[in-house]
Amino acid sequence: MRQLSLLLAITGLLMLCTGCDSGGDDDVGLEEGTLVATIDGTSFASTVATAVRVPFGNGQEVLTLTATGQDLPPTSLQISLTGFTDDASTYSVTTDGSTATVGIPTSTGASTGYSTANAGSSGSVTIDAISDESVEGTFRFTAVSADGAAVEVTDGAFNVRLQETGL
Repeated sequence: MRQLSLLLAITGLLMLCTGCDSGGDDDVGLEEGTLVATIDGTSFASTVATAVRVPFGNGQEVLTLTATGQDLPPTSLQISLTGFTDDASTYSVTTDGSTATVGIPTSTGASTGYSTANAGSSGSVTIDAISDESVEGTFRFTAVSADGAAVEVTDGAFNVRLQETGL
């Protein structure tokens, strides 16, 4: 749990230090530094998106994608894939420690959290291409809040700069 907390802290710091890059187009049709999705029927486009790959014991790696939107307070989206490899592959976000979370602002300025770690969730992330510098892919999932409310995330796509850390 301590390693996971450290991973999330590093991801947050990297988000603060990394802006969107104006790289070229990719296979999913996005400029580098972009993550988009439809969250319960509403379009979401990141203002900041990062990917961090971290060794996580026993030779495994965790890939964490983090994106923040432009609304205030901002909608946030995070996907963590445990057991990540350098291969183009599809990962479930409800098994083996892999999760997807969404924080959606409420009218009071707070945020409601939804996670695929909660019962009733489903979904997957497909890594279409990966290099030493970037990762591209698509995703869709249904995440559930602590009180049982669900949010559907569809049409997700990303092309983000890949950062590595050797904790």
